[in-house]
Amino acid sequence: MGLVARFAPSAYLSDFNGIAGQLDQRHRTISSWFDDSISMEASGLAHGDHVQFYNPSIFDPGGNVIEQAIVWNAFTTELLRQCGREEALIEADRLWPLTRYSAKGQGPEYERVLYT
Repeated sequence: MGLVARFAPSAYLSDFNGIAGQLDQRHRTISSWFDDSISMEASGLAHGDHVQFYNPSIFDPGGNVIEQAIVWNAFTTELLRQCGREEALIEADRLWPLTRYSAKGQGPEYERVLYT
């Protein structure tokens, strides 16, 4: 028996409840993504090595379950810290060329690709 009976919608939203079979299809799709990822990882390992990633709808690793809050301190907080709220809201909608984000992506083709 797996650790989870079925993969629930993100944030447990009820959007799929009115669509016949949608919850089951979503579960099958996510489960297949896990299985495909595990298979891809396994194909690159030496004989006898094991993938340390598993499909929780099929496998329960046992042991204690530890729940932790997910803390998000990335994009928005950093903009607020650097710019203040009003400027952060403006900056969040501004498009920048990819060259601004990565030293690897340099050249005219990267200047034309805009990213938020």
